Formats: sequence, structure tokens, C-alpha cells
Amino acid sequence: MAGLVGELREALRDRASVIVVPRMHLAHLDVEDRGVLLYCLAVGLGYPTGTDPRQNQVVWPVTARAKNGEYFATYSELDSEAAYHTDAQYYPDPERYFLLYAVWSARCGGGESRLRTNDHIMEHLSASGEGRRALRVLRALDVPFRIPTVYTGSGRAEEKKYTLAPVIGEKNTLRWRKDTVEKGLAERPEYDHPDLRDSLRTLETALAEAPHEVRLTLGDDSLVLVDNHRAVHARTAFTDHQRHLLRIRFHDRQHVR
Repeated sequence: MAGLVGELREALRDRASVIVVPRMHLAHLDVEDRGVLLYCLAVGLGYPTGTDPRQNQVVWPVTARAKNGEYFATYSELDSEAAYHTDAQYYPDPERYFLLYAVWSARCGGGESRLRTNDHIMEHLSASGEGRRALRVLRALDVPFRIPTVYTGSGRAEEKKYTLAPVIGEKNTLRWRKDTVEKGLAERPEYDHPDLRDSLRTLETALAEAPHEVRLTLGDDSLVLVDNHRAVHARTAFTDHQRHLLRIRFHDRQHVR
């Protein structure tokens, strides 16, 4: 584990945006023990955080859990497509990194991960006048990001909370997830604006068309580590509800608490 932590640290120092470990050699352990070792890995790299404000659960199971009514589900609870987004964009201080470990990968052909770096997205936007206008607007205007129900203080559907922040921050850090923005603007229309809507559409086009997209499907016992400040990620839909991943988010070692 110490050797792997050292290799990952070195890759992150070299500004890797995404790192894949094809085999972690944890498959012989039960899921709880794997979670403990993954937590140790995250501690070696930074400061793991509790995902929800009620239980502060650090190792989060990513499995399809159907929800009904007004409950606003997060992508890790759904089996539908997860469009390009950044993790924890609905919190004031999104973690720098997250890791995903596959306990059981989908056997249906779905659940493929897709990734793009922010640099390639910004280059794509900067190549046109429309894109440059979008960059200016998305850096200047605050947007209400609706916090998914599971991450609110009560975990109840009637509690509606928001984080106000621009979509593009310092050093081209992206804060983005379409449904949290759409819900936020619908419920807080005072932040809606035609220029903002035009810019969001331009960003969505860039997310779909920017070059150098990476696609990968995590196999059983594999891991992906993503720099959440330097890349966006997406996931295709899946039907195999045995799919089971573990996720840990963590701040980097320079983070001021």
C-alpha cells in the first residue's frame, strides 16, 4: 500500500488528471475490509471527507437505489446516464480528488466512464467568439447549485439547500452538473439570466465536442483516481443492478481546513 501511495503521489505531482489501477489485489477480501484499505490509501494521499452531513460516511457505496416523489437523487443513486459533471459541485469547497473502486462492474455493457480535462474544454471554448463570451459570463455570475437530498442536513425531500458560486473558478476549475444547476435556477429564478442560459448551452456543447475524451470501463477490483479540479467525468446508463462501486472523496495535502 505504501508503494502504491508513493507512485500515485508522484503521478499527481506530475499533474495527472486521471490515474487507473487495473488491479488492486483486494478481491479476496470482503467489502468492508476493502473499504478500510481504500480509506488508508486516501489518507496517504490527502484528507478524506464524510460524504453526507448526518453520518459523515467516508466510504460511499455507489449502487442503484430507486427514489420516488420529490426526492432529488444524486448520480450515485441512479442507473440512468450521468452526464458530464464534477463531484461535490453543490458544496462550497468541492474536494480536489475522488477515487472509485469497482467491487462488481456492470455485466450489461453499460456503466462506462467518460472523462475530459478542463484544459481541453477551455481550449475548445477559447477557439470561438461565442465560447469566449461564455467563459466571461461563467466566471462572473453566481449560480445556485441545488444540493441533492441525500447530502442535506435532514436527508428529507422537503429540505432545499443551495450553494452559490460561478461555474468556472480560479485556475479554470469547473463546478458543474446540469441537474443541480437546472433545479437551482428553477427554484431561485432571481439568478436566472438570458446570458447565463446561452453560456450554459455553449458549455454543454463544449463538454460534448471537446477533443481527447477518454473512455474506460472499470473491471472488478480496479480503481480510478480523478483530479476533480482538473477534469470532468460522466457515466453511461446501465441495467445490471449488481453493479457496486466504492467512492472516497478527499482534499489534497495543501488544503487549509
